[in-house]
Amino acid sequence: MSRLLTTGVIQQSSNSVGFDQDYQLVLDYAISQGYTLPSSAQQTVQNDLVIAVKASGAWDLLDVMYVFKSTGDTNFKKINWKTAGASNNAIEVGTMTWSDTLGALGTGTSGNYINTPNMTTLSNYSLNSAHRTIYLSKEVTNNKSNVGGLPKSSFAETFNVAGSLQSRINQGSSNTTNIGTVLTNTVGLKTLDRVSASNVQHYNNSSNVGGTSSTSSQSVQNDPFSLFRANNDYTNAAIAFFSTGSKIGGVYSDYYTAITNYISLV
Repeated sequence: MSRLLTTGVIQQSSNSVGFDQDYQLVLDYAISQGYTLPSSAQQTVQNDLVIAVKASGAWDLLDVMYVFKSTGDTNFKKINWKTAGASNNAIEVGTMTWSDTLGALGTGTSGNYINTPNMTTLSNYSLNSAHRTIYLSKEVTNNKSNVGGLPKSSFAETFNVAGSLQSRINQGSSNTTNIGTVLTNTVGLKTLDRVSASNVQHYNNSSNVGGTSSTSSQSVQNDPFSLFRANNDYTNAAIAFFSTGSKIGGVYSDYYTAITNYISLV
């Protein structure tokens, strides 16, 4: 079965039967590395996702796009679709749990998390124009509500869904203004969008649920941004999708639709 699928995709690549060129690069890279690919039906849905993200205007704003909710093997799920190849793929630290229907699942135990690229190496992400988007596919149940942060003893960057604790994006640990009270521990798409030096917008699913004008940017951290870890806290949430890049609010509505349509179909 795997051999037939791989052979079919190789033929598809060489015959140019209609996949978007950037999604085809994802498949070609996976084939070159010997990864197990998603089913042919899911490849079609994933190709439609790339087309929809491009149509939304978000594609050129991204540095990283991870589609953890997918069939195929774990290695395929960790590919950065924006720059298919060895660069900027998700790095699994310790041992994560993976699910075709939920994506990556946090164990809630020390030492198990995912690193995304060092923030200073990203080309679109910058001090005063930056976003992080997470599709939370399972709520936090172990009281560790930071579903992302830094892989070290620091809360300078956080992505908090508790509704009562801080989320930070380029804010720095010295700035203690609470900007995260509007992100909730519910299944769906969550986004932090830094639109200027002093303004961060927040999205729960399709709704812009509030901004702040007092969260001055401090620095871009010279560290990876981690999923499932912040400081020395480890969450047991599940994440189906992650992206980061420049500010995204201007195209967010269509970007939201592209992602959630994909999630509903796989």
